[in-house]
Amino acid sequence: MEDTAIYALAYLPSGALVAGSARGDLSITGDGSPLWTRKFSFARPVTSLLVVSSEEIYAATWSAGVYRFSQQGATAEAVNAGLQDLYVNVLHSGASGYLFAGTRTSGVFRSDLDNIFWQNTGGGSISREVIAFRTSQYGELFAGTGTGVYLSTDTGLHWTKLDVGIGSQEVRALAISDNAT
Repeated sequence: MEDTAIYALAYLPSGALVAGSARGDLSITGDGSPLWTRKFSFARPVTSLLVVSSEEIYAATWSAGVYRFSQQGATAEAVNAGLQDLYVNVLHSGASGYLFAGTRTSGVFRSDLDNIFWQNTGGGSISREVIAFRTSQYGELFAGTGTGVYLSTDTGLHWTKLDVGIGSQEVRALAISDNAT
């Protein structure tokens, strides 16, 4: 691995690992092998990886949007139709069947996994930096942003700000306990 400043790491169903770097390299290990091979170079930092299956992996980049590729594929295709902000911080997919992208300045975008076309969701309630997502066991979607935590109970269409008791408004990580706390 040439660039060891790793911004994103994901485990594939095959047992391989995929890593995205600050330089924009996307590297992958062999099945069970500790050796890394550079698969793609996006020339932009890879900020998030989302594994749907070994045949469908998504990479978010800083200023080049979202790419889709497979473990065995030789190319990565940009899937940015409708995405108004190509600075993507985080990708997420819960049990809802939707793909979510959290962006630097335009909030949350949602797409159907079967036909990638991004739509800005939330009616402008999240209009700033989205840094983290988490889905509860009940299907509630949480977003950590530069201005606090937001909750959606309708697969990202509408968002409510949850700001009581949060000391810092910048939320970079979310965790949910077994009782959905």
